[in-house]
Amino acid sequence: MGGSRYIATFLDDYTNFSVVRLIKVKSQVPEEIKSVIAELERQTGLQVKAIRSDREGEYINQTLQDYLKKKGIVQQLKAPYSPEQNGKAERLNRTLVERVRSMLHSSQVSKNLWAEAVVTANRIRNCSPTTGHTKTTWELFYNVKPDVSNMRIFGSIAYVHTPKELRKKLDPKGKPGIFLGYEPHAKAYRVLVDGKINSRVLDLDESKFILLEKHMNVVDIMNMSDEEEEEQISDVHVPVEDHMEQDIPPDVLPTATSQTLNHRQNSVGSGGDEDGRRVRSRIEEEPTTQRRSGRVHQPPSEWWRATGLLAVEEPDTITEASQQAH
Repeated sequence: MGGSRYIATFLDDYTNFSVVRLIKVKSQVPEEIKSVIAELERQTGLQVKAIRSDREGEYINQTLQDYLKKKGIVQQLKAPYSPEQNGKAERLNRTLVERVRSMLHSSQVSKNLWAEAVVTANRIRNCSPTTGHTKTTWELFYNVKPDVSNMRIFGSIAYVHTPKELRKKLDPKGKPGIFLGYEPHAKAYRVLVDGKINSRVLDLDESKFILLEKHMNVVDIMNMSDEEEEEQISDVHVPVEDHMEQDIPPDVLPTATSQTLNHRQNSVGSGGDEDGRRVRSRIEEEPTTQRRSGRVHQPPSEWWRATGLLAVEEPDTITEASQQAH
């Protein structure tokens, strides 16, 4: 929202408490380091002994080195191409990026609000336990348990109060906006309304979200069916031919015979093929339609009508046989 392009992260080595500052150019890093060190030392009553960073130009410059020498702070630099020497800081950056990605995707908030999401994600992290500790990083750093009763879902709908001086008698007293986070050093929320950040919140509805791509439509996610939710949230049209799995008509699917199923069961019990894991089963081919001749079918001829039948009487005695021979 404020034109920031980078984030500067600061991590306490013992408590894992982290601080995030938004910057427009990298040349602002030395001033942000001075500001963070002064604030944390004043709030805790402790002093910074050393800082560890990489060898980028924003950390190695005359302004910052003069400040650290004056404060008696040791500057530890990691070896080139060795991010593992500052692994906790690298892990912090990855954690914040992964949370911001999930928050923007799940709430369907525009990616232009990434800076607000980073600050909110860091606040949630400080109010959560980390590896190696049973307490939250906030409690370890400030010796006070954090108040999580005001935690809300990022990107949900929030109704912002409209002063009576800015509305007519029958106008609504509130406008819907997008909940983005928490106002620093104040008991207020940060809500985006009409392109501006506002903190006069009347109520929040965490079951609904506002989609910026849908011209500020209010979408009730919790009370939607799966089909309605997919229609409202999905902004990407995927052609049918691009799907990994397509609907196939039943008459096209091959049918597995009992021989196939028996072979499959025997293969599983005996170890299968050569690799012992994959089982290859044969599927009987579908019977093809029998080809018929193109000749015209004719009924069989009645051959007995064209054949003369001869009645021949056989002789009963030798005398009759000899008489027929003549």
